Amino acid sequence: MTANPGTSSHPADGSASHPGAASGRAPRLVAVQHEDGTDANRFGRWLAAAGADVRTVRPDRGEALPGPAEFDGLVVLGGALGPLDDEQAPWLAPVRELLAESAAGAFPSFSICLGGELLAVAAGGTCTHRAYPQVGLHTVEATARAAEDPVFGAAPAEFPTVLWHEEQIELPERAVLLVTGTDAPVQAFRVGPCAWGTQFHPEAGRELAAHWAAKTNEHASMEDYAGRPAEAVVEEIAAAERALETAQAPLARAFVRAVRRGLTAHPAR
Repeated sequence: MTANPGTSSHPADGSASHPGAASGRAPRLVAVQHEDGTDANRFGRWLAAAGADVRTVRPDRGEALPGPAEFDGLVVLGGALGPLDDEQAPWLAPVRELLAESAAGAFPSFSICLGGELLAVAAGGTCTHRAYPQVGLHTVEATARAAEDPVFGAAPAEFPTVLWHEEQIELPERAVLLVTGTDAPVQAFRVGPCAWGTQFHPEAGRELAAHWAAKTNEHASMEDYAGRPAEAVVEEIAAAERALETAQAPLARAFVRAVRRGLTAHPAR
């Protein structure tokens, strides 16, 4: 939530030159956070561990969105908003504009849940409201196309992840489906060479799940919302935290490698 990482001659295993050889600095990532309790969390820590300099921007608090000259890669996070809730959240339109640039190959982006929905809409896709939400721990499957992808080539064929969404992505024609496996079949995708989106939450573990469950309980019981009590949802995610990290931390590392390849190709950025 570039020249061009998705089609670079550098191998997808990340053996490209470190950006320091071209730019003397770590990749600069900007994470767009839309509301409290939806920070980059574990995914942000994995990005930083992979060598990225991660800065969070809060447009919901009046902070200005940076322009592409101010970052090397963009991460757009999740939230309770819909991807077209511009009246409630006027910053969504400029976020979609940035993601449209990324989808055209201008810079790499990784967009999560609401971020993935924003990317899909920015690239000409749509989102529909589900009859019931997907909430909790699910198993998803990489598609055959994922094996050749610079980021999702790092994903296992099947892996656990956290879903927490009411919208469902319908991809634009030019998108590549990378992860599927649930009755919301679009779980990860790429548009163009370097714009990745997920419906699932690689950043989520026990901490975020507990916050989201408590927030849901302010409006309706989790049992009504998700079909199970909040404690059951949070406990299954907490029990799977190690497996979630094993499966999903490689995606963060692979995204940083993709950004680094863009830096190597464009050392002036």
